[in-house]
Amino acid sequence: MQGASIELQPLGATTVTDTKGEFKLVGVPAGAQKVIVSFIGFNLGTADVTVAAGQTVRTEVSLDVATKNEEVLVTAERPHGEADALNRERTAGTRNWRLCSRRRPKRWK
Repeated sequence: MQGASIELQPLGATTVTDTKGEFKLVGVPAGAQKVIVSFIGFNLGTADVTVAAGQTVRTEVSLDVATKNEEVLVTAERPHGEADALNRERTAGTRNWRLCSRRRPKRWK
């Protein structure tokens, strides 16, 4: 899963997963560590690992889908007047006016 947040405890090191869902932390001291994985819409996943000096440790962590009761609120500020400008731009191309010069038929004179 690309973009999952990774935290290593008790060290406190953090990173994110790459396009393959993998991550790498360098310089982790030997000993017991806990890998904590988080991703929006999923419950936290954890794995206990033991790091040996000079060795690479591989682990897999599964994430369960969070319940539907959880909410995510996203807010952002917008400069004043931006909505009006966007609406004017959006609708500008919907009106096509064609001005023509026509002679009036002789009977209108």
